[in-house]
Amino acid sequence: MRRPAVLPLLFAALPLCSCAAPRLDAALRYGPVDVSGDVAVSSTGLVLKNDIESDLGVGGDDGVLGGRLDLDLGSGRLTLSTQTSDHAGLGFLTAEVSEDGVVIPVGAQVATRLELGVTDAVMTFDLVPADEVELGLGVGVSLVSFDSGLTEVATGQQVTTDEDVPIPVLAARLGVRRGDFELQALLAGLAVEIESDKASYLDFDAYARWRFLGGGAGRPDASALLGYRSLSIDLEYEKDGSVDAGLKFAGPYVGLLLSF
Repeated sequence: MRRPAVLPLLFAALPLCSCAAPRLDAALRYGPVDVSGDVAVSSTGLVLKNDIESDLGVGGDDGVLGGRLDLDLGSGRLTLSTQTSDHAGLGFLTAEVSEDGVVIPVGAQVATRLELGVTDAVMTFDLVPADEVELGLGVGVSLVSFDSGLTEVATGQQVTTDEDVPIPVLAARLGVRRGDFELQALLAGLAVEIESDKASYLDFDAYARWRFLGGGAGRPDASALLGYRSLSIDLEYEKDGSVDAGLKFAGPYVGLLLSF
């Protein structure tokens, strides 16, 4: 897939925002991520899929560390975030998988590993000029890194796939502040098709924030976070065969946020 031109547009749009009172929020987040969905890897044209949970035995990642930066520019907000989760399991194929001459048949026991990395850059512009309410629309780009491998236990044969897919997104943001408390939700997603490659992406990230320590005198404010994030990703591409994956990654998180 070709890289979209959305990211340069984000930074080109920054001068349009009011920078009267910029604020930077830096958050470190931690929590479990469950995975569900199905995947097919084939060099023979077959499109039958294996279920991630029931067929491949892949489970969640109990300890996922992520980071997020929010730059509040007055009339707009830039959000940068990153998160990587690792998943593994042992199961039996209900659909054949193949790649570059390697074929793992139906019924074979396989050890599966799956890694998903997501890096986002989203810029939204406020539609409501109020301090306690934030409603914004905007654009962004998400870089999805999908790395998986299936190893037949009996023979050691492997079928692997590794792809980085940049996806331009449309975004909507809603926030409500009252004293030391804040609720924030960000929704971003889009479906794209470039030549024979297809990708769709939907990211919902919401959290409640409580400021328990005020800054002052050049010191940052400190806030506790409690949130939930859900990522739905569909990928269809060709690389040494055809890959068709429809996956959902979701889970709660806790975190610490510093405001400068």
